[in-house]
Amino acid sequence: MRSLGAFHFPLFVCIAAGCATTNVTAFKDTDFAAKQYHHVAAFVVGGTLEGRQDTELKLCAEIAPTACTPGLSVLPPTRQYTPEESAKLISGSDSDAVLIVSIGSDNSQSAIIGYQTFATAQASGTATTTGTVNTYGNVGTYQGTTQGNASATGQSTTMPIIVHSRVAAGTVTLLDVATGKTAWSGEAHTQGRGRFGTTDSAFESSAAKEIIGQLRASGLVAKR
Repeated sequence: MRSLGAFHFPLFVCIAAGCATTNVTAFKDTDFAAKQYHHVAAFVVGGTLEGRQDTELKLCAEIAPTACTPGLSVLPPTRQYTPEESAKLISGSDSDAVLIVSIGSDNSQSAIIGYQTFATAQASGTATTTGTVNTYGNVGTYQGTTQGNASATGQSTTMPIIVHSRVAAGTVTLLDVATGKTAWSGEAHTQGRGRFGTTDSAFESSAAKEIIGQLRASGLVAKR
């Protein structure tokens, strides 16, 4: 019997349901080697308003226990803000750092990874018996024949197994509010695949978890 490990169950789940993974490469500026921030304003640039809002909320959830305010709450998308207005509103949110996730590209494609065949079959038949019975006193004999015929029909359908893949890339930046300098900067790449595509939620969750994980590893925000 094949072991469950040989079946590669996690890979099967990802192909069937759609999974996403993120890789972040980022560096901390040496001027902020000993710095740790206590309140971050998280902004997402690019994409739909719904996607931006969802990702900002996920970033704030991941960065806990560090305080976090979604960028759309700090600068509502109701008007254009001057640099001076933006700085004033960010300072007013009590944030000492600004995290900016900029989405640069988001591409999808489909590919056939195999085929699956479905088959159906039907069978039918008839039988006919004829004969005679002869009686001689208390003894009876039977002579007869049985004839029958049978038929079967079937059909099969082969369908391609299509997997949808998606790749998104962008940049991540952490700005120091007091000086306006960049404390941490890098790139993020998220990719996923599945029979029914990879949902926005899976992409957002993967990106938020890895971005904050790397930011936490830098020491610029507190660990859980």
